[in-house]
Amino acid sequence: MERMHLLALASFLALSGCRDTGSGVNIVDDEDLVAALSADAVLVTLGTPIRFDAGDSTDTAGTAARFSDTSIDGFTWNFGDGPDEASDLFYLDHEFTEAGTYTVGVTVTQGEELASATLDVEVRFPPPALLGPDAGADEVAVIGEWITLQGRGFREGNLPDVSFEGVEAPNVAFLSEYEIAVQVPPTAPSGNADLVVDFPYEDDADDVFLIWVTRYGLATDAWRGRVSIIEFGSGDEAAPLSQSIELDEAAVVAMSGDGAFALVGDARYAANLAPRIVVADMTADYQPVVVAELENVGVGPLHGIAIAKDVPIAAITDVGGFSLVDLSDPANPVAIGDREAFSFGDLAPTAVALNADATKLALLSTFNDRVRFYEINSTGVVYSQDWVAVGEGAQDMVVHPETGFLVVMGGGGEGAIPPDFDLGNTTLAVLDWNGFEPENVHGPGVYMGTSAAPVPIDLAVGPSGTAYVTTFDQNTGGLLGALGDIGNNPGDLSAWVDLVDGITNLSLGAVQPLDGTLDGTLVEREPLFAPFGFQGGVGVRFDERLYVSTVVGLGTTLEVFNGDDILYLSLDMDYGIAIGNLVTGNVQTFPLYNEAIVEYDDFVLNYDLGPVTGLLLPPWALGDVAIQP
Repeated sequence: MERMHLLALASFLALSGCRDTGSGVNIVDDEDLVAALSADAVLVTLGTPIRFDAGDSTDTAGTAARFSDTSIDGFTWNFGDGPDEASDLFYLDHEFTEAGTYTVGVTVTQGEELASATLDVEVRFPPPALLGPDAGADEVAVIGEWITLQGRGFREGNLPDVSFEGVEAPNVAFLSEYEIAVQVPPTAPSGNADLVVDFPYEDDADDVFLIWVTRYGLATDAWRGRVSIIEFGSGDEAAPLSQSIELDEAAVVAMSGDGAFALVGDARYAANLAPRIVVADMTADYQPVVVAELENVGVGPLHGIAIAKDVPIAAITDVGGFSLVDLSDPANPVAIGDREAFSFGDLAPTAVALNADATKLALLSTFNDRVRFYEINSTGVVYSQDWVAVGEGAQDMVVHPETGFLVVMGGGGEGAIPPDFDLGNTTLAVLDWNGFEPENVHGPGVYMGTSAAPVPIDLAVGPSGTAYVTTFDQNTGGLLGALGDIGNNPGDLSAWVDLVDGITNLSLGAVQPLDGTLDGTLVEREPLFAPFGFQGGVGVRFDERLYVSTVVGLGTTLEVFNGDDILYLSLDMDYGIAIGNLVTGNVQTFPLYNEAIVEYDDFVLNYDLGPVTGLLLPPWALGDVAIQP
């Protein structure tokens, strides 16, 4: 009967405690010596001491260990994290130094008799506590920027999943128990975003914060020696900043795959035998800034820059060769191996491309209208002897961001050497270079022709496979002819009529979207015209809702005195940025600089065709655009 009473007591102790308390009983039939074990908590956070109690153990006479007249001689404790501890006391405090599940045991002795009991204890890390994100002094999270989550209780083995407006951040790093670093993902939408932090198995620690995400684009202007910075806001809001990056003859630009940095190079085809590259930190507070400069990159003018999508490796090609650069630390770029030189027939490639992991390199040759391929390995760069013919007047080449295919544009526009201004000969070729041998996706010698882009200038390709070509059109020749006639005879009224007609028609040039590039259907969508002039370099945002292009065109300046008397009237060459909405078809222009061509000043007529003829002279760079992915 007494034994049944003890069993009932042990069961009551085990069942009546709260969630974090418990007890254990293991009865050994040694003349009714009974061991019992309980704890004031069986689920604790690390650093919390636990009191273990064997006071309900009974000697052979049934007297509990907690009473002074018990015959129990002593207790041996095993906590599962170290050696046994012997004690005369029926209770003991213990603090575990590492998280985990421990089986705690006690052995009671009475003479030569022994009885034992065990109890499982779970020790967890303290739950993390979030204070919020720290995006730097400007409190803006830029695409590619590493921001920090601040709080306490962070640990390397319990990093959270972090997302920006539903886009998961692929890179999360442990800094300390107070900080976790998170890189803003390339395709996070700009504007206000929900920053969601989700710790595994720690629902109470999860949280959501509102943070502003900014995306930047860069547009070069070789004539002004400046790089305009375009900032994307909420939804389809975008505009150039008032500040710019100063860089003489800036012409070519490329963005890293994570958007953290960009490379900007000297002008194409300018008489520059010692070109240079600057590295722009796109994630700096308030706006992108130059953090490094590479002098004497290559020989002669630079023709192209490419950065691998998944690794910080860049290829820079010049008139006679190309170089590879490691940008693991963008502020300290390091050359990889020696510069590769071309044979005479392969000089002056107009474009260069790297595959995602920088194991392959492609060069677009302007002299023989072909793309040739190189392998990149630990020993350097090896010409694979592979090449694929592309359309006549090959001038531009980009990597499709989803498939990695190369899309090559021909047609003899700005990038070709020599330029060819024949109308209606624009071609696109799609090359698969992922396999053992590169091949034309649409068959050997097949090039998709289009008359929608008569004189192609620049090419961008979105994730959907749509190609976006900036192009002159048939109206261009008439405008240039009218300007020439005015230069010869400012009083030629018919020339002024032709010029006004050309301007008002708004058909000097456009961005022409071409769907179905990858499958070869090549469907022409409605072109997008800027309100003035023609569009040069072009880049498309990752969601293909907006594009940015450089614009050169004609405008007017009018100054009036006393409301009636005209003091100054001029026809200007304007330089600026166009931001086109590919959903609505609206195009907004931002003129940034202007130069007068014809001036009417205090009844005196003056003209200067320098800005017009300047378009036909080196650097022959109508601008280049790169947008954070």
